[in-house]
Amino acid sequence: DTLLLHRDHGGMKDIDCDGDAKPFSFEFDRIFDTDLKQKEVYSEIEEVVLGALDGYKVCVMAFGQTGSGKTHTMLGDVKYAKGDCNVKIENHGIHLQAARQLFTLAEHRNARYEDTFSLSIAEVHNERLFDMLAGTDIGEECGIITVEDTKSAGTKKNGHRSRAGTEDDLSSFSHQGTSTGSRGGRQKLEIRTNQDGDTVVQGLLSIPINGLQDVYQAWEECLSYRAARLEEQGMDYDEHESASHIIATLSVTSKNLATGVCNVGKIQFVDFAGADLISRLPPPPNKNKSTSSDALMSSVGNNLEWKFANKSLATLNEVLNARCQFSHSVPYRNSTLTHLLRDSIEADTKVVMIVCASSDPRHLQETAVALRLASKMRQVHIGKATKHSHSNS
Repeated sequence: DTLLLHRDHGGMKDIDCDGDAKPFSFEFDRIFDTDLKQKEVYSEIEEVVLGALDGYKVCVMAFGQTGSGKTHTMLGDVKYAKGDCNVKIENHGIHLQAARQLFTLAEHRNARYEDTFSLSIAEVHNERLFDMLAGTDIGEECGIITVEDTKSAGTKKNGHRSRAGTEDDLSSFSHQGTSTGSRGGRQKLEIRTNQDGDTVVQGLLSIPINGLQDVYQAWEECLSYRAARLEEQGMDYDEHESASHIIATLSVTSKNLATGVCNVGKIQFVDFAGADLISRLPPPPNKNKSTSSDALMSSVGNNLEWKFANKSLATLNEVLNARCQFSHSVPYRNSTLTHLLRDSIEADTKVVMIVCASSDPRHLQETAVALRLASKMRQVHIGKATKHSHSNS
């Protein structure tokens, strides 16, 4: 489908637009109308998501400016009232729709397959990594700390130290963070590469999931615990949320009871921070209407004159630029977010990016940049995803 972004909006009261301005054209696999139900959105990607049962890696991302509907699309309507830290989730989004279907399928085929699930939830805020399950009741009671044999930072998969100037040597350390549990103390978090070449977070809690109710409980406890912590620290919940990236990973192991072969897959659900912009250029000295209008319209979608306010998203844009240009040096480790998502951007993963775009003409610049980044993501050559399986025999 082709989306046309028109620059001639009658609703723009403060901007005079040239009626002859040509619209921007963006091509995507599917364009959703604003009145579409959550189930209809999920049905469009369910085939990709269910690939996790067959041993594939899947990543679903929601991208857009603050207030455009990323959390609504990915998780649902999060109900939070200041002073009441009990967070509830209604009108379930892609993550909870996927969990519901996976558990339904697992129940229907339990005579032939033994399906086991686990969930981890990480947050990146101001380049710091946090474990959202740490401190929650479900995390403290049944959480398992991720500990795997890993390689030292800056070491490639073949075991040779990377040369200066290559991507793997952009930082000689792992991005770090902490998880704070009310009963378990502080646990150091590190993004590392395991012996299979997969990106893992050492120290991150992972909880076994036996049904959809466990997923609900995990999310509601995570969000409620975060709301209480922010209120205690005197921080604004909405401001914190708009600046945070949340990556929830649902890991799936499916054992064929007849052959003993296990398929090992996972789904990452990524709710990016708000893709808000700031100008790279100083404001023009002449602030009359025509000057500001010309400046805005000439720079719509132009990343040379605007940049993301969030550093992680700026790095994501740089990573996608490098991937589109088939660059040998890709700056994954310049940001905690891109370091964490390296597997999903680099190879061997089925990736879906959903752009939540605003139709408000005042957000024309943000909408254009978001659509342009999504188009760039669509051009990234990730390659064919492979099935991951092993035998217990």
